[in-house]
Amino acid sequence: MLIIPTIALQNGTCLFRTKYQAGANRTFFADPVKMAKLWRLQNARTLLVFDHDAAYSDKNNFAFIEAICGVLDIPVMASGGVRTPDEVEALLSLQVHKVIVTARSPEQMQTLFRYFPSHRIGVHVNITENQVVCGSESYDAVSYLQALEQARCYRAVCTVRNAQQQAIFAPEVLQAIASEVRRMKLVISGGISDYAKLTLARSLDRRIDAVMINRA
Repeated sequence: MLIIPTIALQNGTCLFRTKYQAGANRTFFADPVKMAKLWRLQNARTLLVFDHDAAYSDKNNFAFIEAICGVLDIPVMASGGVRTPDEVEALLSLQVHKVIVTARSPEQMQTLFRYFPSHRIGVHVNITENQVVCGSESYDAVSYLQALEQARCYRAVCTVRNAQQQAIFAPEVLQAIASEVRRMKLVISGGISDYAKLTLARSLDRRIDAVMINRA
């Protein structure tokens, strides 16, 4: 199982995301480029950069994302409020290897996935009570991901949340979803807080092939 470090950026610094709400985070490292280099020294094979500003405001951290891509010899993924083809193109122009887009309606996602090769784009889904939540709309998680799979989406980053919108590790939910997709690979994002949970995650369906962590 691949462990993917995540660097969350706000105002050019690294955040430790303690909760889903935008204001419930704290800075834990000032230099994101140095942080990326440190992860590489720990033998990271890829990493994800989450642009907190782009997700929650009209600002972005593109300069820092480009700098991170420029100093690493491994693929860099990027996410954070990405919803349109133009936004995907903007990140790919920074030498990002794969863009993880924010889940929207199945129809909107199917349109988006027609624009790009499947290895350059994936989706992030928030799952609450077996529903993928897209703004004010929700969809059955299995049906939603099956529809995206038909549109040539083969990578989904999955965050399972409880009723309070806290990220949790829910192996039974993830296992049930993985058993219903064919070519799609799933990444667990959130809730892996100790080695015991990581070990359990490794025992799940082979389609669950990676986990994301926010800090060592």
